[in-house]
Amino acid sequence: GEDGEHVTGKGSTVTLSSEGSGNWIKVKEGKTLLEALQHKDYIIPAIPVFFVVSRKSTFYLEFKAGNWSLP
Repeated sequence: GEDGEHVTGKGSTVTLSSEGSGNWIKVKEGKTLLEALQHKDYIIPAIPVFFVVSRKSTFYLEFKAGNWSLP
Protein backbone atom coordinates (compact mmCIF):
# COMPACT_ATOMS: atom_id res chain seq x y z
CA GLY A 1 0.00 0.00 0.00
CA GLU A 2 0.94 3.64 -0.32
CA ASP A 3 1.74 4.01 3.40
CA GLY A 4 3.69 0.77 3.59
CA GLU A 5 1.35 -1.79 5.15
CA HIS A 6 2.05 -4.42 2.51
CA VAL A 7 5.53 -3.43 1.37
CA THR A 8 8.02 -6.19 0.67
CA GLY A 9 11.57 -5.56 -0.33
CA LYS A 10 15.21 -6.15 0.44
CA GLY A 11 16.93 -5.17 3.68
CA SER A 12 15.38 -4.58 7.06
CA THR A 13 11.68 -4.32 7.80
CA VAL A 14 10.36 -1.97 10.45
CA THR A 15 7.19 -3.22 12.10
CA LEU A 16 4.81 -1.95 14.70
CA SER A 17 1.73 -3.33 16.35
CA SER A 18 -1.63 -1.78 15.55
CA GLU A 19 -3.70 -1.49 18.71
CA GLY A 20 -6.90 -1.06 16.71
CA SER A 21 -6.66 -4.23 14.63
CA GLY A 22 -4.29 -6.34 16.72
CA ASN A 23 -2.24 -7.00 13.58
CA TRP A 24 1.31 -6.09 12.70
CA ILE A 25 1.82 -3.24 10.28
CA LYS A 26 4.88 -3.12 8.05
CA VAL A 27 6.28 0.37 7.74
CA LYS A 28 8.28 1.11 4.61
CA GLU A 29 11.99 1.39 5.35
CA GLY A 30 12.97 5.05 5.30
CA LYS A 31 9.75 6.31 6.92
CA THR A 32 10.32 8.60 9.88
CA LEU A 33 9.16 7.80 13.39
CA LEU A 34 6.62 10.62 13.07
CA GLU A 35 5.18 9.09 9.88
CA ALA A 36 4.88 5.69 11.58
CA LEU A 37 3.13 7.19 14.60
CA GLN A 38 0.72 9.09 12.34
CA HIS A 39 -0.39 5.92 10.52
CA LYS A 40 -4.18 6.09 10.10
CA ASP A 41 -4.76 2.67 11.74
CA TYR A 42 -2.39 3.22 14.67
CA ILE A 43 -3.82 4.34 18.01
CA ILE A 44 -1.32 4.94 20.81
CA PRO A 45 -2.74 3.32 23.98
CA ALA A 46 0.23 4.33 26.13
CA ILE A 47 3.75 3.82 24.87
CA PRO A 48 4.28 2.57 21.31
CA VAL A 49 6.59 -0.42 20.89
CA PHE A 50 8.65 -1.02 17.76
CA PHE A 51 10.48 -4.20 16.79
CA VAL A 52 13.14 -3.75 14.12
CA VAL A 53 14.29 -7.09 12.73
CA SER A 54 16.73 -7.55 9.87
CA ARG A 55 15.58 -10.01 7.23
CA LYS A 56 19.20 -11.19 7.08
CA SER A 57 19.23 -12.25 10.75
CA THR A 58 18.77 -15.85 11.88
CA PHE A 59 15.98 -14.60 14.17
CA TYR A 60 13.84 -13.21 11.31
CA LEU A 61 12.06 -16.49 10.44
CA GLU A 62 11.20 -17.13 14.10
CA PHE A 63 9.94 -13.56 14.47
CA LYS A 64 7.80 -13.70 11.34
CA ALA A 65 6.31 -17.08 12.36
CA GLY A 66 5.50 -15.78 15.85
CA ASN A 67 7.74 -18.38 17.51
CA TRP A 68 9.34 -16.00 20.00
CA SER A 69 8.57 -14.16 23.22
CA LEU A 70 10.02 -11.26 25.14
CA PRO A 71 12.77 -12.22 27.61
